[in-house]
Formats: sequence, C-alpha cells, structure tokens
Amino acid sequence: MRGIIIFIGIIILNLALFISTSIYGMVIVDFSFIITLLIVLYDDQKGILHKFNKRKESESFKSLIKQREQSEEQFDVKDLPSLKDIEDMNNQKD
Repeated sequence: MRGIIIFIGIIILNLALFISTSIYGMVIVDFSFIITLLIVLYDDQKGILHKFNKRKESESFKSLIKQREQSEEQFDVKDLPSLKDIEDMNNQKD
C-alpha cells in the first residue's frame, strides 16, 4: 500500500517539476524516488512472505524438537575425554 502512495506521489511531483524546473532536476528526483519505491516494495514483500511462510508445527517437527531436548538432557561433560587422555592417545600414535 505504501508503494502505491509513493508511486502516485512520484507522478504528482514529476508533473510539478516538469512545469516549474528543468528535465535534469526531474530525472534526479525520479531516481531517488524510484530507489525509495524499490526499498518500500521490498519491505512490503518481506512482510507478505513472512505471513505466508509461518512454520506449521507438524508431528515430525514436534518429535524432532523432543529428540533434541532429550539428547541435550542426556549429554554429560564427564563423558568427554580429559586433556591428559587426549595427550596420551596422541603420544601412543607417535
């Protein structure tokens, strides 16, 4: 909606500039408004896409989240080898 308002504003401003100033001033203002219009349309498009791409929580998605939580609970730092064990393993290879 903002893009349409800016587009109408560009047309009105172009008519005013065409009547009162040179064509070069009109072209410079046009470029700035076109860039503004593209930025506004991009923001609107992101909002529209975000509305349609909401993630629906399916059963598989819920089960994956549950598996992740269980694995985080079962993880224990004590199960990892210590620095001394790692150094011993490296020395054994040499």
